[in-house]
Amino acid sequence: MVAPSALALAHGNGAPAPEPAVVAIALLSLLANEAVVAVAAVSVRSLDERVKERLRVRAARHGRSMEAEIRAILTDAVSGPGEAAGLFDAILDRFGELGGVELDIPAREAPARAADFS
Repeated sequence: MVAPSALALAHGNGAPAPEPAVVAIALLSLLANEAVVAVAAVSVRSLDERVKERLRVRAARHGRSMEAEIRAILTDAVSGPGEAAGLFDAILDRFGELGGVELDIPAREAPARAADFS
C-alpha cells in the first residue's frame, strides 16, 4: 500500500511532500507486489561548468543527448576487458567525428518495374 502522503502529493491536493523514506518504502512495496522494472537514477551535484560544457560538446559530437552520452561513458567505464564493443561501435567511435557522405542519387531513366519470378 502506498503511503497516504505520497498519494496526496500525486493527486495534487496541496499536501506536503512526503519524506524520501516514505517514497522509497512505497516504491519498494510496489516492486514487491507487481512485476515492475526498476530504473536507476543518479544525480551529480556540484559538477563543474567546464565539465558540463565538455559533456555537452562530446554528446553533440556523437549525436546523442547529454544523458545518453553520460550513460555511454558510465557503461564503458564499468565494462570488463572481455566486454569489447562490437564492430559497429568500434567503427563509429573511430570514424564518427568525420561525419557522413551525401551522395546524389541519379534520377531513374525508366519507371520501376515488378520483379519477374517466372
